[in-house]
Amino acid sequence: MTFTRWTGMIIGIYSLKIDSGPKYPEAPPSVRFVTRINMNGINNSSGMVDDRSTPVIKVVLQELRRLMMSKENMKLPQPLEGQTYDN
Repeated sequence: MTFTRWTGMIIGIYSLKIDSGPKYPEAPPSVRFVTRINMNGINNSSGMVDDRSTPVIKVVLQELRRLMMSKENMKLPQPLEGQTYDN
């Protein structure tokens, strides 16, 4: 049994999927929002976190938190609650 696929929630509103893959922690995890979010650093069409250069899940999540709290992202209009990406 391996723990390579994770589902997470942020603020109880935003759902995301984390796939660490077989080469984790040498290779960075794939992180994708399931719930639509309008935020710099997130691909608007797929929900993928754009920069996954860090190979540690904890650091990726901390960076997402920092991005969500940034003034420029807090000012962005958000999609209606409950909307999800198609893929």
